[in-house]
Amino acid sequence: PGQLGRDRAEFITQQERGLYERERAFLRKLGYAGPVTTFAMGKSMRHAEVRRDFDFVTMNGYHDHPSAGPLKRGSRIHQTSSIGSAANTVCGYLATRLSGKPFLVSEHGHCFWNKYRYEQGFVTGAYSAFQNHDGITGFCNQVRSAQKIKNPKQMWISPFTGFAFDPVAKSQEFLTALMYRRGDVTPAKNMVRIAVSGKKIMKAGEWMDAVHSGQTRLSLVTGFAVDCESNLPVSPNEQILPLSGRTQLNVQEKFIETKESEVNAFDFDSTIRMLKQKKQLPESNRTSAEKAQYESASGELFLDQHKRFMSVDTPRLQGICGEAGTKAKLSNLEIRQMSPRGNLSLASVDGMKDLQQAKRLVVVFATNALNSDMQFRDLEMRVLNRIGTLPVLVETGSFSLTFRNVNAKKMKGYALAMDGSRIAEIPLRHSGNTVELTLKSTAFPQGPAVYFELIAE
Repeated sequence: PGQLGRDRAEFITQQERGLYERERAFLRKLGYAGPVTTFAMGKSMRHAEVRRDFDFVTMNGYHDHPSAGPLKRGSRIHQTSSIGSAANTVCGYLATRLSGKPFLVSEHGHCFWNKYRYEQGFVTGAYSAFQNHDGITGFCNQVRSAQKIKNPKQMWISPFTGFAFDPVAKSQEFLTALMYRRGDVTPAKNMVRIAVSGKKIMKAGEWMDAVHSGQTRLSLVTGFAVDCESNLPVSPNEQILPLSGRTQLNVQEKFIETKESEVNAFDFDSTIRMLKQKKQLPESNRTSAEKAQYESASGELFLDQHKRFMSVDTPRLQGICGEAGTKAKLSNLEIRQMSPRGNLSLASVDGMKDLQQAKRLVVVFATNALNSDMQFRDLEMRVLNRIGTLPVLVETGSFSLTFRNVNAKKMKGYALAMDGSRIAEIPLRHSGNTVELTLKSTAFPQGPAVYFELIAE
């Protein structure tokens, strides 16, 4: 704090801006004419000033990052729900997005061994699609060839490097590909820009803080970006809001995360009322900070923080993340029973046809997965003692769902292996244009299934 702190912050800001300019000039000398960026971790408001002249912005963000090296004995996670934090990781990196600049998530992940990894597709994938990010990359090794791994002991699930062996993480990449890459989730049509001034941040001594966590939750409802004195014209579908409050950062050696703001300096619900008055949100929008519920302007995404529940309801993909026993009715899908916590989703995989017209669909039933002989120091599985080995152990359970489809009478069902091959036929019930699937994931000699194909043959 004080003048010495301001001098240090301004000096570091100048050095970081100068480093970028030198790096960019060097690449230009080499003949590279494309866009350049750097500093993919800093989430403080000071970094908005650093990145103001960057060609584009990239940011890394993880949910429940291990405290030490991912394979070290004693490494700790919190075992918290991403939905239960109101998608704090996503809101945190969106607070670094600058108006008018391309934005990419260069690394992301809901880290192993967090038991809520099944939320990744909805939280990161769906909201990235809603915010219309220019790119998103899970970290890392989504695909690995077992034949090319020289040391068999490396074939296990681990944070980051063991992505390819985690059936939960892979199922979330599949859902993300549909919601984000195929475009099942509709991008926000309106935008809120938070005005940030580098000089005011320095004067107020807020150079190490981030945008208030309550203010960043507007990104769960509408388009969101920070405006660092860009002088860009304000479009009719945009609102400029003043910066209101701040959030402290938890800065670690390998990651940075935003904390929950203790002081409620931002009146979220009055802002929602203002957006409704300006016709940038429909009157029917269910968002309420008081209830900890957030609905996207399109109505396709709904998050209930207290219940750790989220739904995605689009023409081509519908599903929920929820605790054990969760039930839900969506536009064309009813989930009547789900015995473990998890992600239960139904997606069309018949081109761009919706769920009612598609002749081929896939059910995703993602729960939790651990390595064999994996050991922890506590019953909550927070502190790692041993990473374990293959084979992977998948949490099993049962579910029941119904949906409508014009091809219902011709539908057959198959449990699928992780490579997409059929391992067993599964029973379906048909009634008019309605299909019912009730199943236990343990019903197969090859082991539990995560994917189920429904096809009109």
